[in-house]
Amino acid sequence: MSAALGCGDDTSGRQSERAAESPEAVEKRAVALMSRGEMESAAAILRNAIDVEPGAAILHARLGYVYRYAGLMDASIGAYRRAQALDPSPEAMIATEGQIATSLIYVGDLDRAIASHRRIDGWLDQLARRPDEKILFYEGMAHLYAGRNGDAVRLFDASYQTDSTTLWSAFGRAYRHAALGDTAQLLAIARSLEKRDDVADGERRYRLAHFFALAGDPARAVHHLAGSIDAGFFNYPYITRDTLLASIRTANGFAAAVERARVRHLAFEAQHD
Repeated sequence: MSAALGCGDDTSGRQSERAAESPEAVEKRAVALMSRGEMESAAAILRNAIDVEPGAAILHARLGYVYRYAGLMDASIGAYRRAQALDPSPEAMIATEGQIATSLIYVGDLDRAIASHRRIDGWLDQLARRPDEKILFYEGMAHLYAGRNGDAVRLFDASYQTDSTTLWSAFGRAYRHAALGDTAQLLAIARSLEKRDDVADGERRYRLAHFFALAGDPARAVHHLAGSIDAGFFNYPYITRDTLLASIRTANGFAAAVERARVRHLAFEAQHD
């Protein structure tokens, strides 16, 4: 009997320890789970922590990130808006509005995405700062999807000129060459990106699917699409409407990869209605 009681006390202790865990520590655990593609587990610990600390902006912002990967776009934007209400500092607003703009790009609401970037410009002005290469890259993506290739190229060039050393400026260079129809340069950058350790994240790897699709290598594009889904980017609604993947929709393996995204997306959605 004493052993049984001891086991019960240990469980209670672990639960109390979890309840006392700081929002920052929970967010760190969620990031670790996301890096392994475990979006379902990341969402679970974030939602449990929000029940305990509903006023923690960091938790809502991270949950918005998970929701985007899983394809719950309205919920993603809603979580970021909640984070903004809880932390309206210019620095936090820039970060969260950038994520909202990305979600708006994924749902095809490109005018609102660009409007989000104009709001970001206002907060940057308050801090006497200019947009970094990541902000410029994502604004370029909104224009690229809208078919405004000239504006997209201008922003991708500005991203590279702001900082030529980061992953975001490298992505921008690849999309730049795609917009200009320079397949040889696009392929060269895509092949170099394949070798980088920092492209293992599902959403980042999804960009390799774009690059190889746009460069006319459907087998390699499908390979990276499948890999991105397995790595936790199973945004089924976005994948099915993504015009940058149009050239590979009849390629071998595409339908099977998208089906895996659909099943995982629907299972996740059922848990987060």
